[in-house]
Amino acid sequence: MSVFSNVFAAVVIACGATAASAVTLNTNETAFMASGTFSQSTNFDGFGSGFTAVGDPYAVGSLTFTSGSNLVVGTASGFGNTRNLLAYNLWSPMTGTVAGTFDLFGFKMTLLGTASPVTATIQTNAGSYVFAGLVPVANPGLSFYGFRANTGERITGFTLASAQGGGSAPSTTDFVLGTAGAVPEPANWAMLIAGFGLVGAVARRRRTAVAA
Repeated sequence: MSVFSNVFAAVVIACGATAASAVTLNTNETAFMASGTFSQSTNFDGFGSGFTAVGDPYAVGSLTFTSGSNLVVGTASGFGNTRNLLAYNLWSPMTGTVAGTFDLFGFKMTLLGTASPVTATIQTNAGSYVFAGLVPVANPGLSFYGFRANTGERITGFTLASAQGGGSAPSTTDFVLGTAGAVPEPANWAMLIAGFGLVGAVARRRRTAVAA
């Protein structure tokens, strides 16, 4: 096999390499929504302005909220929220499952009651990933959190737990589920570019040798 062929084979192998499994967090909603195709978008604006018990568990599309005592907290509930929010009536944690083959999962969150850091645990078919110290903006604001499962993993569930526990409710809306576009990992891009640089250098040397 020629040097040129060896270098080209190395580039192909580098492009096909698989990075370590991971779930990544993106708090930029615009960038996250541009990263794939979304087939579910769920909010609770259509419920009444007071308190509405929605069932235990509560399923909507591919999402099932399994915490128990699931409650939509309306805008006239006295908590000051300007959007209807889903909360766990026993405050914390909120849990749920995801059906299907989604690798993108996002939502907006605030806290009703006492302000407190939140830990998000994202489950996939391969394991669990913990994101501690999330600090949503104060109610009535909403912070966006988007999670992407990489390397063929799919998101299967989640837990949102405030450090305060009772008295601090992670409250959510605007859930989205989607599938990411096929974007090479940054390391693979770097290897690809370096590989093609080597291919070009070898080709130039061969042309020079032929001319000589």
